[in-house]
Amino acid sequence: MINRDQIVYHRGGLVFGLRGTDMVHVQDVANGLACGCVCEECHAPLVARNRGLVRMPHFAHASGQACHNTGEPGLVRSAAAILNEVRQLLVPGWGTHGGRRRARAVRIDSASAVIERGQRPEVLVIARERRLRLFIRPSERTPADLLEPVREAGVSAMQLAVPTDPDDVITAGRLADALVSDDYARWWLFNARRETPAPARPPVPAFGATPSLPPPEPKTVLADDGPDDAEGSDDDPAAGVGPRPDAAQTVVLGVAEPPASDEGAHPAKAFTREPGPRFCWRCAGIRDFERRADALVCSVCGIEFLGY
Repeated sequence: MINRDQIVYHRGGLVFGLRGTDMVHVQDVANGLACGCVCEECHAPLVARNRGLVRMPHFAHASGQACHNTGEPGLVRSAAAILNEVRQLLVPGWGTHGGRRRARAVRIDSASAVIERGQRPEVLVIARERRLRLFIRPSERTPADLLEPVREAGVSAMQLAVPTDPDDVITAGRLADALVSDDYARWWLFNARRETPAPARPPVPAFGATPSLPPPEPKTVLADDGPDDAEGSDDDPAAGVGPRPDAAQTVVLGVAEPPASDEGAHPAKAFTREPGPRFCWRCAGIRDFERRADALVCSVCGIEFLGY
């Protein structure tokens, strides 16, 4: 549950301190040095000032000398916690500041704060297996040293400006509204889908030009496809292929027979010389064939049986 009244950023001091290994809020610790907190940037002791009547509660360095900690790490941690609860983020349209009029809400899977020494804090958002770097600042100014490293990383990145209220603070409610509302400025620092060049496409042939085809694959010539004098030809019967039938031979029912004699005898009569029952195609049935002269004829219709 978001505590909308909790202060997450103070322009004049820190609202989060490091105690042991935990980050604690200034309103949750004892006043003064009894808080036992140190600065997460320089690890110097902090003094909690949470009982003032004029200024908002905040941490200050006990030595009186502030370091480079601007309080933005606490702002980033709070934003990550809010995003993990609402599971929604408003991203800008394509463009610069004018893109906020076309901003759209996207569902996110997770958000985590990325805070490293010497680097600007950010929120790493995962949405549909895509990464998005979110930089949150209390003003609309983009640091000059931020754009080039962001582009070199090649990951989409956006900046959200959350201005402070008249008391120079940002509350959790104000930050939550900025993450999902279109009333706050947001713009792309780098959009990987828009700014990454598309892969080169092959050139399109001119109209009427014949497209170039790949050369045909060489044909493998087998032994059976070779000339007659190759292995397995008629001249080499021992190769496993017998001699071809002679042109003067006649094949009837798969058996080679000598050609018809000059007397006009039918070549198939060598198979049909014995009388007996056979199929008669004219009678469409089995009939007895008997010998008449030099032929076998049907005993019913008298048609000659030729053996095929």
